[in-house]
Amino acid sequence: MGYRNPLDFSDAGSDTDGGSLPDDGGANFSQGMVDGRRPNLTAAIYFVEAVDGGQPRTLLTLGDIADLCDATRGDGGDLGPSWDLVGLRLAGDIPGTYLVATALAPAGATAELQYQSDAGGFGIAEAVSGALELDAIDPGNSQTARGVYTLTFSATETLSGRFAAGPCTGISPPASGD
Repeated sequence: MGYRNPLDFSDAGSDTDGGSLPDDGGANFSQGMVDGRRPNLTAAIYFVEAVDGGQPRTLLTLGDIADLCDATRGDGGDLGPSWDLVGLRLAGDIPGTYLVATALAPAGATAELQYQSDAGGFGIAEAVSGALELDAIDPGNSQTARGVYTLTFSATETLSGRFAAGPCTGISPPASGD
């Protein structure tokens, strides 16, 4: 038996599909309800950056948009008439468990759901607690990040799932938390 780095692709290639990774049996999956919505988060992207004098931050975006990377950067991508985006901001860039809170703590995370309905109504719901288990991450923004999450928005509203996120440079962080 040998060791295989979970960040290495089996073909030594790279992810360049803009956050819509090939279906490997449900790499991106979500379940739950927030603000009366049941998001179907089938795409995931991330970006690691250094801020505040070198402190690493990981920005992770989960959504139901075909080309999530272009759409979140404003490169002419279309969010469409109805969409759901979950933005997570992590204080770090290493595998591990990040506890979600309403303010970004050292080695913690913040999360929020942003959405637009078919009728054009817009909303934001901030997670009050939860956890994100980051199983793989590449601080160099070139290989897939993987993990699972459970977010609590209220006593009756939760969202959980798993992700395999492709790198996407220049994505914007969630609006709240830090």
